[in-house]
Amino acid sequence: MVATVECPHCFTLVYPRSDGSCPAFQLDTRDTHGIDPERTTVIIGEHSQLPDLCCECGLPARRTARVRASKPVDGDVPAGRTQNEAASTLSIVSLLLGPLGALIDRLVNGGPSGWNNFWVSITQCDECATLGAPTPLRADYEHFTMRFVVHRNFQRQFEALNDPSDGRAG
Repeated sequence: MVATVECPHCFTLVYPRSDGSCPAFQLDTRDTHGIDPERTTVIIGEHSQLPDLCCECGLPARRTARVRASKPVDGDVPAGRTQNEAASTLSIVSLLLGPLGALIDRLVNGGPSGWNNFWVSITQCDECATLGAPTPLRADYEHFTMRFVVHRNFQRQFEALNDPSDGRAG
């Protein structure tokens, strides 16, 4: 029986082919030549506890970035609007109107004809933040989690803070 492995090239969980290659990118999952050994992935949920380490460089940090996952509930983007345009507009309204705006944003984005979305926080130092917020590999809208490529120091401390069986880690 073949077990799933995290491909060191694309960070996707895969069942390697008999020759060890990743079915997605055709690269050998056992070959780590040229791969940064300090990069791995974690699944972060809405209520996960975060270590005081930058997710990118693994150095001490206390700043958090909020990352939003958003998709249309029915899979269709409303006519004349892109997903990013609608989400950005509603996020701006939410910021300008405070709690009332947040409620409007949640009702419009989370309603039956709106958007399915959620946020997770992730720790990032000021220097790494200049490159922008981390981008998740994928979002799980059923469990409200996102998988990120992170520094191995962040991953170790994250897993120490979040017992997978308690539902906070994802």
